[in-house]
Amino acid sequence: MSTAVTAPKPDIHGAIREVWNHRAQDYDREPGHGIRTAREEWAWRRILAAAFDRVQTERPLRILDVGCGTGAMTLLIANMGYTLTGLDLSPAMLEVARTQAEERGLPITLVEGTADRLPFADGAFDVVFSRHLLWTLPRPRKTMGEWARVTRPGGMVAVADGWWEEPGPEMRTRRAIGGVLRAVLERRSAASAAYRDLRPSLPLAGGLSPYSIRYYLDHAGLERIVVRDLKTIRAAERRSMPPWRWIDQARFTWLATGLVPE
Repeated sequence: MSTAVTAPKPDIHGAIREVWNHRAQDYDREPGHGIRTAREEWAWRRILAAAFDRVQTERPLRILDVGCGTGAMTLLIANMGYTLTGLDLSPAMLEVARTQAEERGLPITLVEGTADRLPFADGAFDVVFSRHLLWTLPRPRKTMGEWARVTRPGGMVAVADGWWEEPGPEMRTRRAIGGVLRAVLERRSAASAAYRDLRPSLPLAGGLSPYSIRYYLDHAGLERIVVRDLKTIRAAERRSMPPWRWIDQARFTWLATGLVPE
């Protein structure tokens, strides 16, 4: 009698970690990754301050930046006077973030870990924030539930992301033209090729619409959901992009927030 051999599950987190370890040193040079101009920083400060003001507290907010990468948003938010913890699965990314925090004298706590299994107690934070992370998640629904778990009652989950591959003939054409121009004018990284191989394991690899994000926040038990168009951020990013990057820039980027029931 033969015994069936079950193939081992691929280490999706390990593969993703390897990709971002390779991207750490040049990550902030990409438009939409690092905060490249004062205009972009000002726009983010204004938008985030308005969102976080919905959370009532008598002390500086305790904020977790999930998927903090090299710390661009972590540093920006810490500079606004909040208490920051950054988490990322890539030790190379965290090392860049740590160096930048030390150079700026910002007391940020940095933790290595995965977004879907946070090493924190229930209700440990007033706000859990992420930017441009959803498309990298193998289990987005489970992960967002985990973010709600570590947010205190009355606290907020805030997700900044976009619809990177909006369906329809116009966007297909723009993406095709943009892909050709980047292939000619930019050096393609090995990490980008590796992420293409991971796409079948990532349900939100193309991003999601500002309407669909409500489903994920609602499924996590959040209430008073608000989705804000990040058009001022797109405009600021565009000023630091080479012209060929404008062609297929996402038309829908957004900040979605929801509160944990009290």
